[in-house]
Amino acid sequence: MSFMLRCREVARNVSAIRDGQLRGWARMATFLHLALCGACRGYAQDVDRIHYALKSISHKGVDDGLSAAAKQRLLDHVDRNDPEA
Repeated sequence: MSFMLRCREVARNVSAIRDGQLRGWARMATFLHLALCGACRGYAQDVDRIHYALKSISHKGVDDGLSAAAKQRLLDHVDRNDPEA
């Protein structure tokens, strides 16, 4: 692995970090890249906003046409993959 990651690699790693699947040097290199690259930092912030928006909507019980089972699967997935939970 190179010391500096490319933006494409960082985009993949942002999702892996959000899912709790990235550790070690790859995680550190991703955070270093995010500190230096405004475009990737913006992308990571967008991923976080989407995550929290979906979590907020799912907890408010918005009528979205999903079955109760589908809503529960979404809630379970979000809760299971939320590093702040």
